[in-house]
Amino acid sequence: MIQSHMYTNKPQTNLYADNSGTSASVYVLNQGNWVGVLETQDKWFRVLCIQGEGWIRAEDVEERSPFNLHVQWTPGHPIQYVSAA
Repeated sequence: MIQSHMYTNKPQTNLYADNSGTSASVYVLNQGNWVGVLETQDKWFRVLCIQGEGWIRAEDVEERSPFNLHVQWTPGHPIQYVSAA
């Protein structure tokens, strides 16, 4: 269950397979991408996003109202959830 709605706050935010801080990034999210927080451990969030599920550093996201959530689609690319704020 999603505990809170967050948005990435940096131009490039790494999504990791685990919260060790040493694993390779499995995906890089753009600034303003939505993530749903599933779990919190120390300074990490386990999140769900359109690209999949993984771990993100807490400092790399910020909380905003879920009503600012919009969908962005470019032909040939996957759908992205982005903040309009």
